[in-house]
Amino acid sequence: MFYYIFTFIIVSLFLVYKERNSKSIRYSILTMCSYTLALFMFALYISKDSYYYNTINYLFSIPLPIWNRLMFFPVSLKPVIRLMNLFILATLYFGTRFVFAICDLPDRQTRKYSRIFLALFALEWILYDPDLFGAAYLFFYPDCLDFRQFNRIKDGLHGLTVAANTGVILTGLLLLYRNYRKSSPVRIIKAYSAGIGICHALIMGSYLFVFGRYPICLVKISKTAGIMSYLTAPLITDKWLSALFPYYLICSFILICFSLYRAGRIETSLKNESFTLSKQISAADTTSKAFCHYVKNEVLAIQSEIEIIDATPEQAVFFREIIDRCEHLYLRLDILYRSSRASVLTLQETCVNDVLRELLSDFSGELRECRVQLRMPEETVGALLDRTYFFQALHNILSNALDAMDGMPGEKRLLAVSLDSINRWTTIQITDNGRGIPAAELPHIFTPFYTTHPLTNHWGIGLSLTYKIIEAHEGHITIDSVENRGTTVEILLPRI
Repeated sequence: MFYYIFTFIIVSLFLVYKERNSKSIRYSILTMCSYTLALFMFALYISKDSYYYNTINYLFSIPLPIWNRLMFFPVSLKPVIRLMNLFILATLYFGTRFVFAICDLPDRQTRKYSRIFLALFALEWILYDPDLFGAAYLFFYPDCLDFRQFNRIKDGLHGLTVAANTGVILTGLLLLYRNYRKSSPVRIIKAYSAGIGICHALIMGSYLFVFGRYPICLVKISKTAGIMSYLTAPLITDKWLSALFPYYLICSFILICFSLYRAGRIETSLKNESFTLSKQISAADTTSKAFCHYVKNEVLAIQSEIEIIDATPEQAVFFREIIDRCEHLYLRLDILYRSSRASVLTLQETCVNDVLRELLSDFSGELRECRVQLRMPEETVGALLDRTYFFQALHNILSNALDAMDGMPGEKRLLAVSLDSINRWTTIQITDNGRGIPAAELPHIFTPFYTTHPLTNHWGIGLSLTYKIIEAHEGHITIDSVENRGTTVEILLPRI
């Protein structure tokens, strides 16, 4: 027990520090609090029975002075049984609410299943109340049922409740595993999903070892003598298993700490990378704005000088083409300048489905010679977006995807765009089967002015601006690519 309590204190302090307002964290702490109180009530009950002293010493390593105090603590066992069953069932209830919160089930489903489980556990608590059991025995015996028949019904009911409670725990673990498999490939989210699953599985494993057969009826009634006696609490008495249990708790503590440490290290690493990249982008902003301003002035000067040249009709055609190209270049520089300018984003609730449809419509000409797969849910997926800036970010990504497939036959070009909701995130994936990005270049793709193409066509600013826009929306962007096989860009935005 002392190993567990130490683990509980460490984990609780960490979780409270990390996410004070998280619903899942609150239910996690309530689960561990209920389990700790159930263990305390269990130790208090069995302290009145010297039969288990050696086993308890193996299991919980309770110091002798504390054990002696528990043995002689003046308390009636009936309220101890009630409280022990209450905290055992509360552990199951808060554990299921924790799983619902982590797996981010729809509110309607969460409320529905929460009421069902609350009613189930409340019914179990009432059924195993010592006074209710005594009243039922006195009512049915001996007129309706004899002693053996009553015990068979009691054992059958107990088997059903144990199976139901074990099924609830196993279903919760399966949901957490499904949540891990479905979670985003972003390292920090994967690490947290794995850490959460490990912590919950270890706690539930300890719970099943100690309370796998609980709640249980711990009283025996004698109608003839008119007395109620208390039974020895069932516990695994195998010395081999009992000796291993403290080591299981120690290993649990180590694994929980490792999971939290690993997640923290990954989070710190990502924050450092993000900070460094943000500094590079911020430093590049001034350079790009000055560069755009200078070139725009030069383009305007060239355009003005060409317009005042007295040209022949044949020359006028060529001069008109030069002026058109200057206007096109000016517009491109103006867009780049406005995009790189430090601005305040106006975030509004936006339908992401509509943004993606508009994006594909904007590229309809380029996508005619390309197979397009669009996958999105029927229901509206919303996010807080600055539609103009976010559209520009998606525009840059899709433009790069089309460039990557340049030169491929039309029937072999494949562009897949998908929209989904995973946990607390709205996810957008854009995948192409183009030439991909070499592994050595992947760490530099968001660096300003970094490009593998000729500078006359690509200035290496698009992805750095895209990164900055996504970051300003409090989102994440990751790029996975395999050379000559394709690239997948995933954007995660906080769900409304």
